[in-house]
Amino acid sequence: MEIHKSKNRKISKTGLFVFFVLIVFGIITAIAVYANTNTLTELKKTESELLNSIEDEKKESENIEKSQEYYESDEYIEKVAREQLGYVKPNEVVYILK
Repeated sequence: MEIHKSKNRKISKTGLFVFFVLIVFGIITAIAVYANTNTLTELKKTESELLNSIEDEKKESENIEKSQEYYESDEYIEKVAREQLGYVKPNEVVYILK
């Protein structure tokens, strides 16, 4: 009968050791998951900010292209010639009000 009790203690010690190892493994896994979750949250936030920045830059680029088209247009060239250089069309009379 005594042999039977020591066998149970060995199993019990082995079981306790396995339980302890599983607990340690579980704690390490929980810490790793928590750290990765925080990293993932920060990366998603950064991704969102970068996507917004890309959209803003695309809009700015479109505005610059529209401005460039306007500055290269005949309408703008004529406006500058009339307002800043004083040019007039043939047979056009200019009245200057003081």
